[in-house]
Amino acid sequence: SICSMSKMEGQKENNKKQRQRHENSLGELTKNFIRYIKENGDNVVPINDVVKKLKVKKRRIYDITNVLEGKI
Repeated sequence: SICSMSKMEGQKENNKKQRQRHENSLGELTKNFIRYIKENGDNVVPINDVVKKLKVKKRRIYDITNVLEGKI
C-alpha cells in the first residue's frame, strides 16, 4: 500500500541520515584525518587539502586537531 511504501522510504532516509551522522562524527573524522596523514607521509598537512579530502568545513579540522592535542 501507499502508506507502507512511504514508511519504508522514511526508514531508508533515516538510516541514511544515521550513516552520515556516524561518518561525520568527530571520532570517525579523526580516524580519517590520521589515515590521510599516514597515506601522505607529510609532517605538514595543508588544511585546504584535508578539507576537500574529508569533505568537511575547516572548523571540523580544528576540532580534530584539538582531539589529537588532548591525546598527547
